[in-house]
Amino acid sequence: MMASVCVKISCAFVLVLMLLAETDGAGIPRPTVPRLTVPRNVHLHKHNTSSRHEGFVPLQLNTEVLAPAAPLRSLQNSSISPWTYDYKYDESLYPSHSFAEARCLLSGCLNLRGTEDSNLSSRLIKHQVLQLRRVKSSNGTYYFRLEQRLRAVGCTCVRNTYIQQE
Repeated sequence: MMASVCVKISCAFVLVLMLLAETDGAGIPRPTVPRLTVPRNVHLHKHNTSSRHEGFVPLQLNTEVLAPAAPLRSLQNSSISPWTYDYKYDESLYPSHSFAEARCLLSGCLNLRGTEDSNLSSRLIKHQVLQLRRVKSSNGTYYFRLEQRLRAVGCTCVRNTYIQQE
């Protein structure tokens, strides 16, 4: 009995709130639209396209106001399985002729003291990419062939797996 009374009161309260929200006097602040203030010495170039007015203002960025970006620590050097990138070039690839391949710097992984631990192994992380290769046909014209490749993008640390033979 008490629960049904509470449900009825709650429903009535929600209905009153919904009715108030639809009226202008609901006391809900309306979002303000930012206005563009243009200095007097700047002239707007206006043109009318399909009854829509657009204005162009010369944009000047003050780089002194911008906050300097904090230098990011590279992930490849802060990993317990560090790697480097080998940059390769292939003229027949499209759209990019050059690409980077990761190479693990250690066979093991770094421990807390920063020395290599051979109980763990560094393994390549591979990502499958699609690329176009420009191929010359027998009649001398070129065409593009879609290829799937696995690219090494980084290294990770894994536990060595030992399988006991019986």
